Amino acid sequence: MLGKKLLIVVLLVLGTVLGGCSAIPIKPYSSACPQLERNVTVLDKDLDGNAISEKQIIDAIKNHMLSVGYKGDDSSRYTDNLNYINGVNASNTAALISISYYNGLKSTYSNPTEYSTKVIASYPCNISKTDTGYNVLLKTPEQLFVQPARGPIGLEEPTYASFDNLGIDLVTKLNSITDFAIKRAYSLKGEVNSEFAQTAILANFERKLGKYDYRNQTSSFEEAKAKVFSYKLNGEDIPVYVKVFPYRNGSKVAYNMAVPYKVNESISISMKDIKDIREYIEKVVND
Repeated sequence: MLGKKLLIVVLLVLGTVLGGCSAIPIKPYSSACPQLERNVTVLDKDLDGNAISEKQIIDAIKNHMLSVGYKGDDSSRYTDNLNYINGVNASNTAALISISYYNGLKSTYSNPTEYSTKVIASYPCNISKTDTGYNVLLKTPEQLFVQPARGPIGLEEPTYASFDNLGIDLVTKLNSITDFAIKRAYSLKGEVNSEFAQTAILANFERKLGKYDYRNQTSSFEEAKAKVFSYKLNGEDIPVYVKVFPYRNGSKVAYNMAVPYKVNESISISMKDIKDIREYIEKVVND
């Protein structure tokens, strides 16, 4: 657990760096801040046995850090030709995750001009190989780099109040590494014969699974020909694509679904889970 004193130090340092915005200097500057760290482990293979790379790990951490904490709001109007902008974006190299906070004004013309101050926080990220996967060590930035901006000619400088809680957000993003995961999907497909007619089988799928809400649709299985039903997995609706053909005195059913799962220090589903899903679908066909 991060010490309360360390968090207070971070907030004090950031207050010094970002305070006094009414007199923002023109030149970029930086300021040191204390380092905190988090450590996690990640497996090196997914459920299919495919390798997980260091690049996939750092990309997943970056995207997860961006999804938590401060996100900003670019929607407010300053003048007829200017909008307030504030938000956060991220980039990374092999050993560094850079979180960039921005706040200021942006013109509404077809070729807009931006007048925004940026605070760049670069987290060192060290990934080392172990016998069964990787060890990941993430640290808060050694320094914050500030790129100040003036407002457009004839206007006062915009204020930068949205940076007031940046210290808390930096720690929030650091702590989020314990919840990050690499997203994968297991391709589950098969065919099964049935003595029942097409109408009876499709009616059973609708009764047992229910129709899938197409507003959530993210994949396809020859959609024009397939009926789509909903399999509930860990609170999430997963589309099951089903096609039924006349076959001998009954029907042949082809099904396909992408079963989502996550990989970090463990894998969120097992091959037994996949087997159970397959057995359930095939039971619906012949129930």
